[in-house]
Amino acid sequence: MRLLAVLQLPTTEKVLTWDGSKWSAPNVPSAPSSHITRFYSIDPTDFVGTGKRYDVIKYYDYEAGFLFISDEDIDTKVAAPVHLPHGATIQNIKINFYDDEVDGNIDVRLYRKPIGGAINQPIASWSSSGTPGDGSQTVPPNVNQVVDNQNYTYRLMVDMQRYAYENLSDVFKIRHRIYSIVVTYTEEVAAPAALNGSRQGGQMNVSTTAPTSPLTGMLWLDTSTGRIKQWNGSAWIVLVN
Repeated sequence: MRLLAVLQLPTTEKVLTWDGSKWSAPNVPSAPSSHITRFYSIDPTDFVGTGKRYDVIKYYDYEAGFLFISDEDIDTKVAAPVHLPHGATIQNIKINFYDDEVDGNIDVRLYRKPIGGAINQPIASWSSSGTPGDGSQTVPPNVNQVVDNQNYTYRLMVDMQRYAYENLSDVFKIRHRIYSIVVTYTEEVAAPAALNGSRQGGQMNVSTTAPTSPLTGMLWLDTSTGRIKQWNGSAWIVLVN
C-alpha cells in the first residue's frame, strides 16, 4: 500500500509519496508556457536628430503633438532608442503619421546594432509612398525579430524630406509628421510549476468534490478516491494514484 502525505516545509510545499523505502516527489510533466502580447510606444519627444545637423528636429507647438524636420538645406534622419525585453519576439511596428508631400516620402526603419559595432542591421522597414493625409501603417519584421540584448542595441530611424516643411505658423505647411510609433511584441511566460501551482489559501484543496472555479496549476486531493489531481486549465489530471 502506498501512503500519501502533504508536508508543510519552511520554504515551500511538496506532495510526496512513500514507495516502501523512502519519500519521493511524483514524476509529473513540465508545466506548459504561453505567449503574452505587449506594446512599446515611442513618443515624438523620444526622437533626437542625427548626423551633422542634430538640431533640426522640431515639435509642433508647446504640447509637442508631432515631430518634423525644420531644415531647408539638408535631409536629416531622426532616431529613437527601443528598449524591449531580452528574448521577446517582435511582431510588428505601427507608424502613425501625416504625409501630404507628393515629391517625397517618410521612411521608417527598425534596426539592431551590434554592441561592439557601428553597422545597423535591418529588422523592419516602410515608406509612406506619398500617401496623402493622416495615416497608420502596420509593418511586420523581415528578419532578426527575436530580441538579443546581450549582443545588440535597438533603434528606430525616420527620414523626412527637408522640402516637406515651409511655414511653422501654418500647420498645413508641415507636410511630413510623425505622431507616434508602437512596437508590438510577445513574451513567453511559464505557467505555474506543476507542484507549486496556484492553491487557495496556500494549501492543497482536500474534499470529495472538485473545487469550483479552479485556477491553472491548482492541486486537489480527492478524498473519495485518494488521488491527487491538478487542474491543467480544462480538466483535472491525476498526479498521484
